[in-house]
Amino acid sequence: MRCFNWRLSLLSFAAGIVLTVSSTVAQQATTFTLKGVVVDSATGAPITGAWVEIFGRNIVAITDPSGAFILPKVPAGVMAIRVRQLGYADAFLAYDVTSDITSIRINLAPNPIVLEAVEVVTNRFERRRRAAPFSVKAFTSEHLAATAAFDAYDFLHDRLHFINCPKASGNVGLVIAVQGDVCIRYRGGWIAPQLYVDGAPWIGGIEALRGWSKADLHRVEVVRGGAEVWIFTRAFATRLAKGQAQLPPFILVR
Repeated sequence: MRCFNWRLSLLSFAAGIVLTVSSTVAQQATTFTLKGVVVDSATGAPITGAWVEIFGRNIVAITDPSGAFILPKVPAGVMAIRVRQLGYADAFLAYDVTSDITSIRINLAPNPIVLEAVEVVTNRFERRRRAAPFSVKAFTSEHLAATAAFDAYDFLHDRLHFINCPKASGNVGLVIAVQGDVCIRYRGGWIAPQLYVDGAPWIGGIEALRGWSKADLHRVEVVRGGAEVWIFTRAFATRLAKGQAQLPPFILVR
């Protein structure tokens, strides 16, 4: 009888562990969907193209013409939502997510000066791109949000397919780069792309973009297959709209 009780207790204990682990795993695997709309706090008008994200996680949506957004696969727990759009102040909201939420309404406070110049800024970027005598591929915040890339580095890696720069050799067309740089194939050789951020050469190169949130970027331009990469931040776009910055010309040195 004593042996039977011992075995029974052991089996009960083991069953308890299995149930606890199963419950924890199930809780971790449970995700929910958040739906809502982003509007202008002054007029109530829907805001198109706003960046909506679960802060600190790679869960992003861009609002449609009706201002609506859907954030899928949001884990349970307290989640911070950050909303950004050129011409408006950023908004932060916290939700204790325990089920699907379908009625989120987010009001963004407009900056009238910047808001009036948003279309002008967009047109200036496009005129600059079209006037370039070489290929320039532009990616907007909508492109950034639509990818699974975790940060700015991953976003570029998925498009340029760079590798660690090869060691120096006598091969024709091989451009020697600083050790530790990443390189791309270019005209039969390898080069480290020249990175510019808000018009200025960026020390550290492409590697410096690791951990750089896509939410901070307004526009990414890949010039001549990646010989140059130009990144413009949301902060720069705001200064440009206010007339506090100038859009720089391309500087292709290769």
